[in-house]
Amino acid sequence: MDIHIKEVESRTIHLDPAARRHPLLVLTAKAMKGRDLYDKGRLNSPWNEPCLRLLVSKESLDRALAILNGIVILLEKEGFQVSNSEEMSSII
Repeated sequence: MDIHIKEVESRTIHLDPAARRHPLLVLTAKAMKGRDLYDKGRLNSPWNEPCLRLLVSKESLDRALAILNGIVILLEKEGFQVSNSEEMSSII
């Protein structure tokens, strides 16, 4: 079994904020927009919606979504399946 983690870690990922959003990130963005601030001024993704678990400041939301989008797209290009399930509520 070959593990390609070191290869992936050593690459520079160029994030394009205008790139298409992965469907899971579309759901996450929709769930996070309009959320009330949580503890210490952060947004917390809803536990009862099909989205990535995320805890981030309101000011950093778009940046966090762009970074996650790049990671998810890269993982899928590497052959990993990325999905959200009720059993695995904390992804990142």
